[in-house]
Amino acid sequence: MKTGKDLPALIKGFYTLETEGGTTGQYEGVDFIALLQRLHREQFPEYTFDIHSLLAQAKAQLCETKEAVQFRRPVRFTFASPSGGSPLVIAVGMVPGGQTLGLWAEDPAINERIQSALAEGDRETDTNS
Repeated sequence: MKTGKDLPALIKGFYTLETEGGTTGQYEGVDFIALLQRLHREQFPEYTFDIHSLLAQAKAQLCETKEAVQFRRPVRFTFASPSGGSPLVIAVGMVPGGQTLGLWAEDPAINERIQSALAEGDRETDTNS
């Protein structure tokens, strides 16, 4: 999944757009949402992508505590399952045990799908440079 820009810049732009509004971080923020939408479409189409719900979730978490804004606590996006099964939860922020921003899931199988899709995008970006 081609990101077009580095993932940490997209995440920072999204956080900035959601917390400060205006045009600060606008392009990266929009690119981050597009990345999340592509990830959903390519890897998790069985879940519902409701942009308004996802943005409301992010806004609530970012306004709830400064820990999220400062990347010490992840923002979690919950995608509903139309079949009534367990929801898909994707976390965004500082990668656990790491020093970089990223996307992940606590469920190992889901996380593998996310990381594989992101790594594939990195390879595509490298070969197109």
